[in-house]
Amino acid sequence: MTTYTPPPLTKPTSSRSLALLKRLKKADARFYGAYWCSHCFDQKEVFGKKFYDYVKYVECDKEGEGFGGKCKTSSGGKIRGYPTWEIGGMKVEGQMELDELEGVLDSIGAGTFTED
Repeated sequence: MTTYTPPPLTKPTSSRSLALLKRLKKADARFYGAYWCSHCFDQKEVFGKKFYDYVKYVECDKEGEGFGGKCKTSSGGKIRGYPTWEIGGMKVEGQMELDELEGVLDSIGAGTFTED
């Protein structure tokens, strides 16, 4: 069986995106998507090349590389569409702007990133 990978990310990671990626990592964020999904690609491109270094990507298409046979949130919730974020136990569906993701992190009390 052939497995497919998402297209490589091409944009550089801005300082704002990097700070948000660090907050997402600290909040143990997961990103559920499919290798063929243009919205997933566009969402990851907002963050640039360092996206995969900070966010756990879960491939939800059975033909995608890394598909583990289960595409449910860590709390067992179904993934109904792509992309879907899971941040601090909260499921958020759809492509989001940086401001929106910052708002989600703020709402769950995931403060600004500081080096430990």
